[in-house]
Amino acid sequence: MTSAIPNSLLFAGIASSLATVFGVAAFAALATSSQRIRMTLIISAIACLLTPAFLQAGAWMDFAMKVGLPYASLPFGAFVLSLQLWPIVTLLLLAMSRHLDTSLLESARLSLTRASTWTRVILPLLSPALALGWVAAFILALNNFIIPTTFQTHVQITEIYVEFQSLYNTSGALLQSIPIWIVSMIALVLAARLTVRMRAANRHTAADSSSALQCTPLPGGFAPWILFSLVLLGLSIVPPLSRIITACCHENIWTSLQLARPQFGASLAYAVGSTVLATSLACVVWIFCRKWKLEWVLATPFILSGFFLGVLLIAISQWAGKYAWWQGTWTLVIAALAIRFIWIPYKAAATAHSRINSDILDAAQIFRLPRSSVLRFIEWPALRPSLLAAAWVVYVLALWDVETLVMIYPPGGEPVSLRIYQLLHYGYDAQVGVLSLGLLAMGIAPGLALLFFRSHSANSVHSVQKLRISSPAS
Repeated sequence: MTSAIPNSLLFAGIASSLATVFGVAAFAALATSSQRIRMTLIISAIACLLTPAFLQAGAWMDFAMKVGLPYASLPFGAFVLSLQLWPIVTLLLLAMSRHLDTSLLESARLSLTRASTWTRVILPLLSPALALGWVAAFILALNNFIIPTTFQTHVQITEIYVEFQSLYNTSGALLQSIPIWIVSMIALVLAARLTVRMRAANRHTAADSSSALQCTPLPGGFAPWILFSLVLLGLSIVPPLSRIITACCHENIWTSLQLARPQFGASLAYAVGSTVLATSLACVVWIFCRKWKLEWVLATPFILSGFFLGVLLIAISQWAGKYAWWQGTWTLVIAALAIRFIWIPYKAAATAHSRINSDILDAAQIFRLPRSSVLRFIEWPALRPSLLAAAWVVYVLALWDVETLVMIYPPGGEPVSLRIYQLLHYGYDAQVGVLSLGLLAMGIAPGLALLFFRSHSANSVHSVQKLRISSPAS
């Protein structure tokens, strides 16, 4: 127990540092590339971020066992986790780079060398986003449960899980969780201050300078940086995909999926129920409590481990005693997932509302339009696309969740993600690959449907506009 906390801090520090280095390199290639290459890299980075952790861990464990690498070690587990966390740093840097002062960049390109332009101008300007990315990666790595458990790393969160499962000591598990919780909350406060610094730095800069860095040459040329980014994407995406492809070649896909129908049904029920509940609650909270600064309160369950949330809900159920009607039911699972992911649709709604033309909102206030009319005709059309995308993200994360469900899933309600995580430890590689393929198909299907719906709506609007233009005036 005494060595678990230092190991946790070391594991999170290595993973977040590697993720920061990888993220900066990928950002440098992404920011200086053309628009088509940039969109491809952004989509690939989001795919890396949304790859199930248990699938990534299983693929790298198989590879390490085949080539003889020491997979049961802290550095190797931290490296594997960094392959999932680096897109956070890249996307934060990309978001803040859209507000850099273009005149300052042009002056730096004229008077400084390539290396000095990046080390003395660009990276210092992006230092708040860089520090925020490291803090976010550190928090997620500190509270990660799947990767340390898979690679047999002796960290605090796995020790808490083992003791809870062995002794069923809820209060003891919560007490042992306090050090990790304190460190995570300190990091959250630091992240909040860094966010304020980012907003202050962006207040007087350009509205959108996303193409300003395209003219900034990279030290050593563009080719080595884009090559490193492609290798990084390959390390992050190829092993999980190759594991799925190999499994599908050696296993009867249909039979395996048929045998797991109850698990797929439970996963679908949990994901759909938690998505509807989280999105609905986020809209209600945003409409009625948007001035209460609840963003960091709602973000806390998402950033902290779902393992802590599960233990806390068990403790609340034990305290409620005979009145805990939700204990051992699907209601507890759906509520837990909704609590953990409610921050995503809330943040999406807040971000979409900030992009509404302020003149329209001021005009609605001057003419004293009812609040319901403003919400229906002005705010909701602007919020709907972002809320749909956020709902899809919540659906995917709920499908792949293991940490929250491992404590509270009801008897007979085991989800596919938990079945895959358990099979990883017994060498059932083919079954793991087939089940992962089914789970990925379930996760991608709503996204494809959303893209089809948006493209169909855009084509319909374009057709109506074309018909109006071509029709003669009456």
